[in-house]
Amino acid sequence: MFAARTAQRYKFGVKVPRNEKETRAFDKANNNLLWDEAINKELQQVINEYKTFIDKGKFEGRNQIPKGYQLIRVNMVFDVKHDLLHKCRLVAGGHLTKPNGDTSYSSVASLKSIRLVTFIAELNKLQLEAADVGNAYLEATTNEKVCFVAGESFAKYRFKGHLLIIHKALYGLRNSGACYHAKWADAMTKLGFFPSRSDPDVWMKDKGDHYEYVVVYVDDLLYAGKDAKQYWNDVLAMGYKLKGVGVPTYHLGATFERVDERK
Repeated sequence: MFAARTAQRYKFGVKVPRNEKETRAFDKANNNLLWDEAINKELQQVINEYKTFIDKGKFEGRNQIPKGYQLIRVNMVFDVKHDLLHKCRLVAGGHLTKPNGDTSYSSVASLKSIRLVTFIAELNKLQLEAADVGNAYLEATTNEKVCFVAGESFAKYRFKGHLLIIHKALYGLRNSGACYHAKWADAMTKLGFFPSRSDPDVWMKDKGDHYEYVVVYVDDLLYAGKDAKQYWNDVLAMGYKLKGVGVPTYHLGATFERVDERK
């Protein structure tokens, strides 16, 4: 187990750093700032766009921790997307927290459901488009009482050494998935969709002459219907940020392509 966590990892031919120290070494070796830019982008979004934290000032000692709150750690996790985009995500040490009694379960659509909706779209000549919800979990607030002391990465935001309350459902917390899942379900209901009986993460909407379908896999969405543009606009109007909107070519680790069986 220890070796698996510390072993060097490559993704799409790119060496993935295991910590922030390695990002600086990799950027220097590659004569670029790709990892540094990924870190700055993540922190700018987490701190400024999503207002994830409540600043309690310079940390002077444990007596400063609000009653009922747990002090945890956060760390950066790095990844490379299929288009070689360098990604960074700030993740909370949820394993350090105690269960608060609320559910932490968050379901996702099955791969069979994704295939079935894709088949329905092809059979009925529906538009099939995919998108990601940007920093999805941060759209929801957390129901956990946790805080941490900001490290070196937060220096340029003047938070280094400050005690920060985690206000949003930061990735890594026990209940973040469930908090976001509940918020997204409420949004889909407001848009007139209802969950399928066979898979609650396949949402349906009766359009009279056809059904619209939306398959939800955490922050990945797959739409099938006759007006994808209108659906995405409705999602944007509710305050969500979307990335990679369009006909799927690569989704959830699989490539999408049509094969002409007549040839």
